[in-house]
Amino acid sequence: MIVALGDIHFRDDKPYFKAVSEEVLKWYSSWELNNKDNYLILLGDLVENALLTGTVADYLEKFSIYSKFKEVHICVGNHDIRKANDENQLAYEFLRNKNKPNFIIHDSLEIVDVGGCRTLFLPYYKGLNFYGRTMTDYYSNLYKEKAYKTHFDLAVGHFNDETISFGNESDCVRNLDKLDCDKLILGHIHTRSINSSTYIGSVFACKKTENDERRCAMVKDENGWREIYLPKFNEFLPVIYPNKLPKSNALIPIYTVLNCASESMALSKYGRIFIRKTSVETSEIVRKRTLGFEKDFENIKNMNYPAMLDSFFKAPENTYDPEVVFESKALIEKYTAEKSGKAQAV
Repeated sequence: MIVALGDIHFRDDKPYFKAVSEEVLKWYSSWELNNKDNYLILLGDLVENALLTGTVADYLEKFSIYSKFKEVHICVGNHDIRKANDENQLAYEFLRNKNKPNFIIHDSLEIVDVGGCRTLFLPYYKGLNFYGRTMTDYYSNLYKEKAYKTHFDLAVGHFNDETISFGNESDCVRNLDKLDCDKLILGHIHTRSINSSTYIGSVFACKKTENDERRCAMVKDENGWREIYLPKFNEFLPVIYPNKLPKSNALIPIYTVLNCASESMALSKYGRIFIRKTSVETSEIVRKRTLGFEKDFENIKNMNYPAMLDSFFKAPENTYDPEVVFESKALIEKYTAEKSGKAQAV
């Protein structure tokens, strides 16, 4: 049996994410599909941040110890790598060097037999590859190359495809439907709202906008592909203080406590709960979003490029390498300064 799991995002930057990560490990250690007869494919983003803390490194170590699969294939994701000393550094490189021959890391394009399934691995990569091409360009035109005009039982990757994207983003790969492939499974997208046959979702919700009841493992046996739903590890919920907490069947409910001045005030009322934040507002989104849109509109109207870029990078759906943010802002500031200098000269 082949088992595919989505983004795990092991993390400890918040107490509730630490608790969720530990619940995932506890579940994984005794998961019935985690056995020596099966093969596991991980769709990337094992970690939230490639610069590991000791705690997250320990999570990865435990994950490798708990793994009983015959083989574990990892398709590298964007959160798993960072740029350092002009080189891409992988968060779990140490798994290659431990006595774990059944852990196979795919950080470049490969065709591999996984449990009798001819599988094309399309890992995320930054910058240019060996051929001097970006990931979007290279993968989008893969179908034209002779080596990839053959049949694949499965293709896995970590990026957007055209079904959920406009097609021109740096992480959107086009023309995947032109590959001769029976099944396509992608990581990177954490919910299943648009294309649930391709995106199986992250293992747990990483943001308050990612509550999704349909997170699953995709499994292939003699009867073909099917979904096996995962436990509901966490859920983000609002509560207006001092109302009762809403019911949740999640292992780790995480609350935004509204109409509440402080976390200590919320804890004194509700006891030991996980709190994302407190707010004196009685609504999570309306007032702040309205003000945000008005501010952004003013920036666009006045062509305030630095402010527009800053708003873009701060948007909750956008996650970029800090170096990309820094370089982009530096270029915009240089352009703005040059433009201002020319205007004054005139």
